[in-house]
Amino acid sequence: MPTCVIDGRLAVQGSQPPDAMADAVRQALGSAALTPASAPACGPSGCD
Repeated sequence: MPTCVIDGRLAVQGSQPPDAMADAVRQALGSAALTPASAPACGPSGCD
């Protein structure tokens, strides 16, 4: 069974319609622990 893990915390199992996946991403973003200021910066040579 396919499983998509979003942000290491939220799992969506099985084949889901696009709206269900979009809802899961929105839920993960709404409860994300990282803010843009504290997220690692990544570029062509890797992450800081």
